[in-house]
Amino acid sequence: MSIDDIIAGRDTVAARFTIEGTHEGRFGGIEPTGNRISETAMVFYRIEGGKIAERWLESDNLEMLRQLDALELLAA
Repeated sequence: MSIDDIIAGRDTVAARFTIEGTHEGRFGGIEPTGNRISETAMVFYRIEGGKIAERWLESDNLEMLRQLDALELLAA
């Protein structure tokens, strides 16, 4: 995983990151494919009292399924 950007303001921290790896184990009902994947995501944290109070995560799961040759799962 690599962090591409981090931005902070008031009580919110936002990060954009990239996850890369090889699908070597069962994942979400998908048998290992050996495929390399690269997925981008963004996460927002709301900080309260020096601790994470809330978190919102957005990721490109459609692209990850495409890279795993698993788009047929969407039709199920």
